[in-house]
Order: sequence, then C-alpha cells, then structure tokens
Amino acid sequence: MMWQWPHIEEIVALMQRQHFNGLIFQQENLWSLLAHPSGHCRFDRENLERGRIDSLLFLKRVIRYCKQYGISVWLQGAANLTDGLLLQKHPEYPLIDTQESDELFWTQFLCQVMTEIFVELADIRGIIVNLAPPDVGRANLDVLLGVLYRTTRSHRKRLVVRENMENIWQRWHFNNVISSMPPDVRVSLKATESGYRPGLPNNPSIAEMPGRIKWVEYDMWGVEFGWTLLPCYLLEEIQGRLCWANAVGGNELEAISCKLSWEWVSNSSLVNSINSVNLQGLAMYGNELELPERDVFHIWLSEVLQRPVKDDESRRLQTLFSQSFEWIRKTTYMLGHLVQTHSQIPESYEQALQLLFYGRYNMDPLYVGQSLFSSDDPQSGLEELHLIKLEKEHAKFLAQLARNQVHELTQSIAMPDQFRDLLLRVYERVPWYTEIFTRVCQGVAARYFIQRYYRHPEVYRVLKQEIEQMRQLVVDIENWLDEGRHRHPHYLSLLFDPQRLLALAEDLSRVDD
Repeated sequence: MMWQWPHIEEIVALMQRQHFNGLIFQQENLWSLLAHPSGHCRFDRENLERGRIDSLLFLKRVIRYCKQYGISVWLQGAANLTDGLLLQKHPEYPLIDTQESDELFWTQFLCQVMTEIFVELADIRGIIVNLAPPDVGRANLDVLLGVLYRTTRSHRKRLVVRENMENIWQRWHFNNVISSMPPDVRVSLKATESGYRPGLPNNPSIAEMPGRIKWVEYDMWGVEFGWTLLPCYLLEEIQGRLCWANAVGGNELEAISCKLSWEWVSNSSLVNSINSVNLQGLAMYGNELELPERDVFHIWLSEVLQRPVKDDESRRLQTLFSQSFEWIRKTTYMLGHLVQTHSQIPESYEQALQLLFYGRYNMDPLYVGQSLFSSDDPQSGLEELHLIKLEKEHAKFLAQLARNQVHELTQSIAMPDQFRDLLLRVYERVPWYTEIFTRVCQGVAARYFIQRYYRHPEVYRVLKQEIEQMRQLVVDIENWLDEGRHRHPHYLSLLFDPQRLLALAEDLSRVDD
C-alpha cells in the first residue's frame, strides 16, 4: 500500500484531520531496495539499479508532499535482513563463513546505504531499524548499532531501534546492548510483549530502561485480530494502555506509533475500515487522556454518518461495536490458550500444539496459571472438553447476536450506503470465522485428549465428527467466498483459506497412524 500514491494522499489527509505529525515508511527489505548492486552482481544489474532509482524518486515525492503539511518522514527496515533482493545484489554474501566477515560486510553495507539515503533523502527525520535476534556466526548487535549510530549522528538524523526479540534471553541480550548506546538512541517497544492481541498485559519493558527515550507501537491494522476484515473495538483498552504508559514512562515516552497496513497483505488499510474507530481513539487520547469513551465514539460516528448523531443512536452502535472485544477473545482462544497465528487457524496439528502450549506470551491473562489437560485424570480432561464446547457455543451466540443486531440497526438508523454495506459485509464474516475456529478448537482438543490419555470411545467419535464437519465447512466456505468475490476484498480468501482448513482436517485424521 505504501508504494501507491493515492494511498499516500489518503494517509496524509487522515493525519491532518487527526493531528498525527510523523509518517513511518516501513518495509522489511527497504535498505536492500535502496542499495546499489555490488561489483559482484552480474545478472539483471541494470534493472536492479532502475528499481533503486524508482524507489528513491517515489520517496522523494512522498517527503516533499509530507513537508508541505508539516509531517516528518521516517524510514523503517530490517538492519541485517538476508532476503532474496540482498542476495541478488550481493551474490558474494553466501560465501561469508565467519562472524568477523559478516560484521565487516554489514558495517560496509549499512554505512554505504545509509550515507546515500541521508544524502538523497536529506529531509527525512531519521530511521527506525529492526534487529534480527542474535545468531551464531552473525554480526553482533552492538556492531550493527554502532555503525548505524555513527552514520545517523554524522548526518544529524535520529536513530530508533525496535525491540523485536522473541524470548527472554534475546530480550536480555538486547537490553544489554541498548544500555551501552548513547542516550539519544531511541527504543521502540510493542504495547504488549508479543504480538498485539486484545486483552494481553502491557509490555513491562515500557516501565524499564531508565533514562532511555521510548516509543510505543500499537498495531491498529490487526495482524493478530482480523486484518481489518473483522470487528475489534479497542477504545477502552487503548485508553487504559496509554494511561499506564504515560504513568510509568513519564518524560521518557516521546512518541506513540501505530500500524495502518501490513506489507504482506496488499491493498489493505485501516483507513475507512470497520476498526478505524480505534485510530480515532488513539489520536484523541494522545491529546487528552481523560476523554470519556462515549464521546470519542460519538465524534467518530458523526464523521462516519456525515451528520449530527443522536445519543441513542450512538449508544446502540457503540454497544454493538464493544461486543466484538469479547467475541474475538472467545473465538480465537481455547480456555485462554491461543489457537490462531496472525489471525489464521494453525496449518497443522503440530502447529496448533505449539500455539496452545507456547507459554505466557500466548495466554489470555484471565487464564494465567491454568494449563490445558494438565491433570493425569482422564475425567478431568473430559470436563475440560465440555468447557471448551461451552466456550465455543458462547462465541457462536455472540456472533449470531451481533449479526442480528447489525441487520436491525442498519434498518433503523440512517447512514450512508457505503457505511451500511461495510457493516453488513463485516458482520456477515463473523459467524463464518466463529464456525471455523469452533471446529478447529474442538477437533484439536479431542485429538490432544486421545494423545494425552487414551482413545476414549466418545472422544474418538467427537474427533471423527469434527473432522467431517471441517471437510463440509471447506465446501461451504469455498461456495460462500465464490458468491461474495465481488463484495469482499481478495485477501478474505487468505484469512479464511479453505485449503488450510482442509489440510488441518486431514492432519487431525491421522490419529490412527
């Protein structure tokens, strides 16, 4: 989306309305894209150079346009990403076999590409870098940060480093490296320790690293809650998180950033989506934390409906929206244990178990300390299966209730056709998404019960029944997606991928292997 000029115009207009002051242009392989091919590059060299120049020209246009409206531009990419483009431009890299050689390569690469960026794009405010977790034979983080800091400082730009580590040891190592950097190096922290999912605890690192200037990131697009295709109302949660971050961060909290799109899903933006209300809340709470939630929703709704809104209309629609928070938590969890990966169902039984038992980062805080099927008593396991069934029935009830409410509200409240159609499309998806996760959760739970205890006749029957229902659901979803291909975005077929569901069903059926 970021490489499409109409989207840039749309984003800048939104930033003006909601008083955002900085645009982050993010792409994982951005530094590879803006780098010259090395002297060892022989294949397609001219086209690679054309692509580099084309990207630079587009970025120059973005920067000039943003500058007119007082909006600063930041570039964000991975510091040492060995993607296909880098290997194409630097075919010599795979021959590197020592840590010293790796550090030399990245020192030269980053110094050269950053220097050229700061010369060609002199008006950018700074860069934001993602660091890969430390690995054997790869350049040390302190070496990478050292060259990045020296280069940005020499061109009077700012350096922001994202904490993107995956486990406790990696975070400990990252914190040690950051603590040795000068105080003007910013650190950007996720609002939650793992991926941003509704209800997860705040990231404790925001209250740590004394003396370090901090940014806090919020994923408003919804990598972990439906890709803007599904409703997820977060106003109350956003207000609570911002209040906490301000209380513990104090003067060290410099900026709040938010994700509006995801580079791996094309033509998808938070702007004008069902969850744009969350962006409105983030903008308004950023200026005035004590604003009543109902007032924020009322202001957003008035803009969407393009007219003054009655209090009763606002209350009824806010009730509908707010129910989505509980619905999505009931749908994608199994008794507080995560069953989704980037909003999709697991692709295999093995991946489902990894998600369920990954640990505290995947736990709903309401269930912390509770383990699935931890008792050696099969009777206790049967009781848990029953609780999972009740939980999924409640999720289906919430989904159907919401869809019924939408039909009633779209008929009784005057609204633009575009917004009415959006509501109907979004809430048409909710029962389907719920049904998919109901079948997956109950199928995975039954299979794991058999693995954990024994082939209980009733549980085995349930497993076989769930597998057959999943296979039938694949057919139903394919037909529904085909019928709605002109009403729904193309990437709905990726989120609801029927073949992924079929593959999981076939994997669960291998209980006899």
